[in-house]
Amino acid sequence: MKLSDYAKSKGISYQTAWRMWKRGELKATQLPTGTVIVDVQKITEGVVIYARVSSSENGESFQRFFKGQSKYPNFKKKGKNDSFTIDNGGKPIPVGGTSIKLP
Repeated sequence: MKLSDYAKSKGISYQTAWRMWKRGELKATQLPTGTVIVDVQKITEGVVIYARVSSSENGESFQRFFKGQSKYPNFKKKGKNDSFTIDNGGKPIPVGGTSIKLP
């Protein structure tokens, strides 16, 4: 298989495939014309699964995902669009200037 075809099949750029061949990561030979032919039968690939779980509630989300019960978890970034609820017993919360005084 030509190096360009190999790159397309793997979803990588031709430049990346070329660098992989130059570093010896691909079993390939170069023809006298300059064309690089990749021997796809000598290439062994593996699958790596990586999951980072930082709390118990995230762990439950991943367990539901791997069981097929839900979609991949979307975690909120700390400090971005944070929200909360306050129960002030029906009384209005005074607003002054650019800050709110909470009970």
